[in-house]
Amino acid sequence: MKKQIFRKLAYFLATAVLAFGLSGCQQNEEQAHDHDHHHDHHHHALKFDEPHGEDLGMLPWAMNIQDLTTTNENYRHAMWTGNFMQLAFMSLQPGEKIDKELHMDHDQFFRVEKGEARILMGETEDAMTFDQLVYEGWGIMVPAGYWHEVQNTGQTELRLYTIYGPAEHHPGTIHATYEEAAEDHHHHH
Repeated sequence: MKKQIFRKLAYFLATAVLAFGLSGCQQNEEQAHDHDHHHDHHHHALKFDEPHGEDLGMLPWAMNIQDLTTTNENYRHAMWTGNFMQLAFMSLQPGEKIDKELHMDHDQFFRVEKGEARILMGETEDAMTFDQLVYEGWGIMVPAGYWHEVQNTGQTELRLYTIYGPAEHHPGTIHATYEEAAEDHHHHH
């Protein structure tokens, strides 16, 4: 049992570190274009300019995750769903939140790319003892079995991405607004 938990935690941490590192890696367009021009025949990865609105999972994909996060206008867009994890972009209006939730069977990682938020976590719904303000560039680790809530405390949109391991939403899920997400959650739970 401990081995399985350790293995899951190690896999999730490696995934989160990779994702966190990706957000700090930026190439200018000239370098990216030059690289693509010389190496297109070596792979069939999807490029940054793929449209929002579909799930690009199960294929290799390289993207500027910061640009995709900060240009996403949907409350939630599950854009890449694989066998063991899912990448979703989120945009919360001032005062909006990701409602209090609990995932017993998977961990979750958030990274804030724009705005500020309050993160609440706890082992029980009534005892959210972890209370942290976070800002652009911050990463948040949510262990399986912890209740959590994200609140946009800023005066502007909160733009973030999240990685679930394993997936939480149907591939390609798009919720344009908080209300749409709440309605969909009500129908599925």
